Amino acid sequence: MVRSRKRALLAEQRASWDEGRPVPPEEILRRWPTDPAKDPDAASLLVEDYFQRRRRGDELSLDHYHERFPDHSRSMAAAVTVHRAFREAGDSGSVRPPRLRLPDVGDEVFGFRMQHPLGKGSFARVFLAGQGLLADRPVVLKISAIEGTEPQTLAQLQHTNIVPIDSVHEDPDAGLRAICMPYLGGASLSEVIKELFATNPAPKHGREFVDALKSLQASIPDRSPGQGGAVVAGPSPLDELRVLDYPRTAIWISARLAEGLQHAHQRGVLHRDIKPSNILIGADGQPLLLDFNLAHDRNIDVEQATIGGTIAYMAPEHLRALLRQTPELAQQVDQRSDIYSLGMVIAEILTGFNPFQQSASYSAFPLQIEAMALERSKRSPSVRETRPDVPWGLESVVRKCLHPDPDSRYQQADQLAEDLRRLLDDRSLRYAPELSQAARFRQISNLMAFPVLNGVPVGWLVALNRKPGPASDSPDSPVPQPPLQTSPFRRGDAAMLAPFASLLGYHARASQRYSQVRELLIGLTRSLTAAIDAKDSYTFGHSERVARIAVELGRELGLPEDELSDIYLAGLLHDIGKIGIRDEVLGKQSKLDDDEFEHIRQHVTIGYQILSGLTSISHLLPGVLYHHERYDGRGYPEGLKGNAIPFIARVLAVADSYDAMSTSRPYRVAMAADQVERILIEGIDTQWERVVIEAFIRCKDRVHVIRQRGVGESLCGALDDVLRNGKDRRGLSSMVNLLVY
Repeated sequence: MVRSRKRALLAEQRASWDEGRPVPPEEILRRWPTDPAKDPDAASLLVEDYFQRRRRGDELSLDHYHERFPDHSRSMAAAVTVHRAFREAGDSGSVRPPRLRLPDVGDEVFGFRMQHPLGKGSFARVFLAGQGLLADRPVVLKISAIEGTEPQTLAQLQHTNIVPIDSVHEDPDAGLRAICMPYLGGASLSEVIKELFATNPAPKHGREFVDALKSLQASIPDRSPGQGGAVVAGPSPLDELRVLDYPRTAIWISARLAEGLQHAHQRGVLHRDIKPSNILIGADGQPLLLDFNLAHDRNIDVEQATIGGTIAYMAPEHLRALLRQTPELAQQVDQRSDIYSLGMVIAEILTGFNPFQQSASYSAFPLQIEAMALERSKRSPSVRETRPDVPWGLESVVRKCLHPDPDSRYQQADQLAEDLRRLLDDRSLRYAPELSQAARFRQISNLMAFPVLNGVPVGWLVALNRKPGPASDSPDSPVPQPPLQTSPFRRGDAAMLAPFASLLGYHARASQRYSQVRELLIGLTRSLTAAIDAKDSYTFGHSERVARIAVELGRELGLPEDELSDIYLAGLLHDIGKIGIRDEVLGKQSKLDDDEFEHIRQHVTIGYQILSGLTSISHLLPGVLYHHERYDGRGYPEGLKGNAIPFIARVLAVADSYDAMSTSRPYRVAMAADQVERILIEGIDTQWERVVIEAFIRCKDRVHVIRQRGVGESLCGALDDVLRNGKDRRGLSSMVNLLVY
């Protein structure tokens, strides 16, 4: 076989390099089984020779080969570009073996004749083929090199929404594998989306999706009846899709893909390359996952896994693992990364394009991946910005799939499938939050409300009655519950609730007395921060900005409101110790000497001592004392390292450093925002903690505008929380806050 002969010559060339006696490519080309001038595969010899010489330290360029082998200049340049892309993406191999071209239409392999192309990727090609030994029956044949364990992986999976395999054929000499699958007709989801949105940028009905599928099906060579396609008894999925609106069509398709994905995950198989071109829409309308070439069996060592895939659909943690190629990052690519990719697919079904349109300005491959990971770590994109007709429930589902933090996504694909089925049934979501107020109250049949009075109305007490429906929406409910029957509220119900409204009014009066104490503390805290500002005009407003920035970081990290109040007050007071620093040191416009630097370092200890007598804020003192510690242990005052530094201090350290760098000081002017951001990223795991810097990157736009704001209601809110029993914020406080504000 010609391919086998080519592989043998390539192996001979590689062996000659391993033995230290490289054979010139001209000599091997003379024995090439085809005309080298007309065979693009012949460039593989030249690519191997080029990289082996570069590895040895030879100084040479592609022009050297273009002059010696002008017939292969274009093929060689393309092959070298592909090789470099793999190497820059983290491929650990020093020289990647050359790839020979795969069979094409008209070729015959393993008794199958390629008749029509169905798909093409970097490592494989898919054809509609005729199986000669079985009356030329139509099958789908995937041709690739013998790499990976896709046949073994697919053999574990038997599901309606996963393409099955019929047989596997391999030729070790030729290095060729063919996976035979049933011909189900239809087209890839990517083709259907392209066909659909080419004629209508905003499809409204499921029948438009069906028409696009049928149009593509008509372009495939006709098969006689009974030779191929799915045989369906009764109504087919196409019949259901025709009567749905377009958003529901997307929901229906996505729910079945999520069910198929859950089947794979339950068997320990991660797909790792979910994208529209790896999804088949069968002739009957059934969506099926295919192409498990990059799938990973989680039952084997993670270090054996291939971190590959299509970067346009990768989760941020998948992109970082591809770039860095470490076992620790590879471990983070789990079932939630597949769910992220499926979320990208759902968004593309709805809008016709990928939700992240990465700029092409990044010429270097690693920089492009880094930029994509950074962009996807900032936010969950909105499909309603493009498709306002998308229901809020579906918007919430997509946002949850595409959340930058894997812990905030759907944790299992069956959770996603459950929420999608609920959308089809017009039921409340179980896992994703309801974003629409109307959706939150669609289960309410009636209500009654009582004013809460304190001389004047200060709030409302509201009782709600649900519509009849399931008695429990709990995911843990072991058996289906009988329908819950409700009746309208009556006069007796109102008489029972009225005293509670009066009780709430009494609590509102008590809150007035509490507010007087609060105002006193607000004045004291403002006086303290004003004293700090008076010491150093260059840092005017610094404490307030640090407090606000720290709150934004904490909010991005998912901290509850009471902890945000702690962070705000700690930020406001973090530099209180500068009251005890000499004015000539604070205002010095040249570099501090050792004694002066040691003196200014004392401000953290001084601040701690000033505040240590206030028991109600004792839990804030670690932020005041340790906000100059470094993550690598080279900070002060105690040289704490890593997680030994209190969390509140690790957050304040980033907020303090950001504001210090972005404002002018006696010894330098303010740095530009991009320079500050670069310094923060470079200091990850040395000066600052990674998770806090990543939170900063996600919320940096909000942080940048904080300098335009002054002291405001955030101080009042923070002191409210402290007054409510310090660290123990329980009981009446939340109710008072609800009624007063």
